[in-house]
Amino acid sequence: FPVTITGINWLLSAENISRLIRASSRPFEGAFALWKDGKKCVIWRARLYENPTPFSAVPRQIILRCDGMPVVACGVGSLLLEECEIENVAPAATQTLLSRSLRNRLV
Repeated sequence: FPVTITGINWLLSAENISRLIRASSRPFEGAFALWKDGKKCVIWRARLYENPTPFSAVPRQIILRCDGMPVVACGVGSLLLEECEIENVAPAATQTLLSRSLRNRLV
């Protein structure tokens, strides 16, 4: 059967997005978002992130780094992106690129 890549709607809850990522992960083609320059960012693994302090952010905004990994605000809650790939970017450089600025947003 044909497999289609699933785009992420960041207005959903972190729990629903986490389920989508798990369901779309390997051996399938992954859930994706677009990076600021229009490149596809495939998210292979993510987990719910409990922020110890309140924060104000728009869904899809990278709000902080935890152990070098980006945390993204969702409609309700946030997700720690454990494994991602941005097209035409070396896998080792992806986490650094995503975490470089807290103002970055995935689309």
